[in-house]
Amino acid sequence: MPWLIRPAAASGVVSWLSMAGIVARKRRKAGCSAPSVISGVLTQWLIDPTNFTIAAGSGALTTSGIGADTLGTSLGSNNIILATSATANGADLGDILVNAAVAWSANQLTLSAHRNIFINANLIGTGTAALALLYGQGAVIAGNTADYTLATKVKVTLPAGASFSTQLGSDGTAKAYMVITSLGVAGSTTGTDLQGMNGNLAGNYALGGDLDANATKVWNDAAGFDPIGGFYSGAPLYTTTQFTGTFAGLGHTINGLTI
Repeated sequence: MPWLIRPAAASGVVSWLSMAGIVARKRRKAGCSAPSVISGVLTQWLIDPTNFTIAAGSGALTTSGIGADTLGTSLGSNNIILATSATANGADLGDILVNAAVAWSANQLTLSAHRNIFINANLIGTGTAALALLYGQGAVIAGNTADYTLATKVKVTLPAGASFSTQLGSDGTAKAYMVITSLGVAGSTTGTDLQGMNGNLAGNYALGGDLDANATKVWNDAAGFDPIGGFYSGAPLYTTTQFTGTFAGLGHTINGLTI
C-alpha cells in the first residue's frame, strides 16, 4: 500500500485514521503517523478524586459524572473544564470516560484527567467549538504512560483551524493542532488542508471529519495525490522532505484517494 505521509525515522506520529479506497497509480510512498490548551476564560468543574463519566441524558453534575445533554447545554454559554482530582479514591484512579455523545457549537471543552481519557462515544464540535485533552496530569511527563483512546468507530468531529490540543503530564507542553476538514487542490501548500500539509512538514495536524478524496484521480495527469513529505522512486529514499510532525486521524476516514 502506498504511503499517505512519509515520516522521518522515529519522528512522525499517525493515529485513529482509516484509509479506504486507496488507488496506487505510481510507485511512490508517503508515511502515516499518531495523532494544548486553547486560550479563553474557562469555567472549571473540579471533580472529587473518582473516575468521571459523561453519560447519556440530562443528569446534573455530580462528583462522578454529568449528563451529555447537560454538558452540551453548558458549553453553549461557557468554556468548560472537567478535571479529576490528583488523589485517587480506592479503585478509581481519576480516569475520564466519555460514554455518551456530546455535541456543542461554541466554546472549549477541556477534559483534564489524573490518568487516562477513554472516548467511547462521539464528540461533535461545530461552529466555533474547540477541544483540549489533558491526560496523565497526576504525574510529570517522564515515564508517564497515560493516554487518550477512541473506541472502535468513535469519531471526534471538530471545525477547521486551531480547535484541538493535547497535553501529556502535569509538566508537559501543550500541543496545538491544525484541524483539517478539506482535501485541498493539486499542489496545495497552504498548511490548512490535506494536500497542503506539504507546506509545513513539521506541523501537528488532525482530521476534523471524513474526507472524500475521489477528486485526486485526475490530479497531476492522473498520478493522483502528492505524498506528504517526499516520495519513493526506488532506492534511496528522498530524506530531505520527510514529515516530522504529528497526524491524528481522530477516528475519521479518507475515501477514494489516488496516490
